[in-house]
Amino acid sequence: MAPSAPSALKCESLRNPLGVDVSRPRFSWLLESPERGETQAACRILVSSEVDLCRSGTGDQWDSDRLETGRNFHIAYDGPRRGDDALGAMEPNKI
Repeated sequence: MAPSAPSALKCESLRNPLGVDVSRPRFSWLLESPERGETQAACRILVSSEVDLCRSGTGDQWDSDRLETGRNFHIAYDGPRRGDDALGAMEPNKI
């Protein structure tokens, strides 16, 4: 069975924020699954300057690689130090 897709993506508890003024923003999402009791054991977060890059599996701002965690809330950005520019798109994937 394919992994459940994340939904209700948030950054600093906001959906689609226009700007985030913290150096290590935190990401959260929901998992929706038709399987009762399904849980997340690991995830990967991509942060890209463009949505299409995330969807194609490229994190040009940050790629967390595999994170061994069941958490899907308040996962902190751990990429390169950001300037005044806002983060682009994010895409968490359940592994």
